[in-house]
Amino acid sequence: MGSRLEVSSVYGEGSAFSFRLKQEIIDLQPMGNYEQQLSAGDRDGQTGEYLYAPEADVLVVDDNSMNLKVAQNLLSLYGIKSDTADSGRKALEKIKQRSYDVIFLDHMMPEMDGIEVIREIRSASLVSEQTVIIALTANAIMGAKEMYISEGFNGYLTKPIESRELEKLLRKTLPESKKQLRSVPASKKRGELPAEEDSFSAAEIRRLFELCPGLNVAAGLHNCMDSREFWMDTLAGFIEADKAPQLEKAFEEKNYELYRITVHSIKSAAKTVGADVVSEHARQLEAAAAAGDTGYINANHAEFIKEYRDLINNIERVKEL
Repeated sequence: MGSRLEVSSVYGEGSAFSFRLKQEIIDLQPMGNYEQQLSAGDRDGQTGEYLYAPEADVLVVDDNSMNLKVAQNLLSLYGIKSDTADSGRKALEKIKQRSYDVIFLDHMMPEMDGIEVIREIRSASLVSEQTVIIALTANAIMGAKEMYISEGFNGYLTKPIESRELEKLLRKTLPESKKQLRSVPASKKRGELPAEEDSFSAAEIRRLFELCPGLNVAAGLHNCMDSREFWMDTLAGFIEADKAPQLEKAFEEKNYELYRITVHSIKSAAKTVGADVVSEHARQLEAAAAAGDTGYINANHAEFIKEYRDLINNIERVKEL
């Protein structure tokens, strides 16, 4: 965009990163207080109301059991009891047996990925024109929307799933006959429990850091509606969805395509629970596998597996908190 990144850093004090962009002036009217406008925009259309759609037929497809559990929990906030499938083949079986209003289809899956699934759906006309198919992806890069639309998706949603973005999408895509808007008392936000019931004390947060220093508690809670119960349930799902054996097998067999898909799943799940460092290391391995950089994978695989397994072991301790 014709700019460059400027860096100013003083050791022990901090760093500042900045850039300048030339932009066309669209409107000469003063912008005013941007933060207030942004806050107002966030509330627009959702003041005192929330979506309730218990009659909606929704299918979530993802090869990671933890991601499925998180999606189900989020959808349940709107009264939706969703179906799930942990592979592309199983998704096709369910789609042939039942019609859905919305299908959330993960892109990166082993054996049959989301692109292959939607091509089969479209070529065989397995769904009606009213069914909305949304891609789930942890790789929201430039041009992603255009790529998904060209493949037959109606849109995409990034992982970890933001509840606000999910509700916007559901409001837009669900049939009018299956949507209700219910009022929320002004004194109480939907999904909000009393602090003593659904949050951590300062002492507990300190203990969390001691038990599992690799967890960003604030980020994990944010991804789980700031709910202690939701986050702890998601941590349990992270353990159950242990991908270490699958990743080791792919590495030993030099199956780098399966390696890429598996480490991608770890990246997404780790990001959701707040394990940001493990997620970033998984992202680097995924990029190496995509680029065919086997040297990087060989040099870093053993350390990553240890880091990932240590995280799982530490989360086991956190569950007892």
